[in-house]
Amino acid sequence: MPTIRFRKDNRYELRFYVNGIQYSVYDKDKTKLQKKYKNKLAEVKKLKKEILPSKYNLNEWSKVWIETYKKPFVTQGSIENIYVYFNKHILPNFGSLKLKNITAESLQQYFNKIEKSRTKELIMLYFSACLEKAKKLDYITKNPFD
Repeated sequence: MPTIRFRKDNRYELRFYVNGIQYSVYDKDKTKLQKKYKNKLAEVKKLKKEILPSKYNLNEWSKVWIETYKKPFVTQGSIENIYVYFNKHILPNFGSLKLKNITAESLQQYFNKIEKSRTKELIMLYFSACLEKAKKLDYITKNPFD
């Protein structure tokens, strides 16, 4: 949510965040400030779409996710378990796909083929968490598990 404040230099400042990065626009007139805000927001969103969506395929991202976002918070046994599920079940089917190309339909077709419920449950848990972090970092716009 953008915030507006009046500064000592007799200008208004509108401050907003996109992906954890702060942006500000300034003007003496509030209506012009709103226009500047809309232009800046559109510019930032356009840059985001051009740069981020195809950065990783699942094989690359899963390694980054495990090492950076999981390993510091779980035991070594859990990390080994996550690697087993990714290497045995997930990566052979989705590893070469770019994150943005993984769809809810392809996931559903894959999960329909898995018979063991506990295996299916753990694959969904790890795979969904991996894609959710990618969504939070704006590598994808929507988690297909949602």
